[in-house]
Amino acid sequence: MQYIQPILICLILSGLCEGAHAEAVYKAWFEVESENGHLLITPYCQSSQGGIVRYEFTATRSGRSGTSRSHQAGTLKLDSGEQLPLATLRLGVASDDVYTLLLQIFANDGTLVAESEISFPP
Repeated sequence: MQYIQPILICLILSGLCEGAHAEAVYKAWFEVESENGHLLITPYCQSSQGGIVRYEFTATRSGRSGTSRSHQAGTLKLDSGEQLPLATLRLGVASDDVYTLLLQIFANDGTLVAESEISFPP
């Protein structure tokens, strides 16, 4: 548990990624909070212009007991400049586990326009 606090700021900062598509700027990032031995993970998406996007969010946990994966995907409408939370995932924390989070944002035509991937512990 002691390694969680220092990495939270790194996760938020290193997870920020921007892409441009048809003059729109897209952002994908994570906010991670620690709560009672769990991590609360919220992936976000933002676009400088409104429009329809598709997202895919995958969380992988690997440890002594094996590997587990959670995958969510969906389509949403963004208003210009809106910062939209896409989901909330709660993960139990074990000191020997490695977590990898991947968020991908696709434009309406299927083009990957933003991506954020983080792993922890670092």
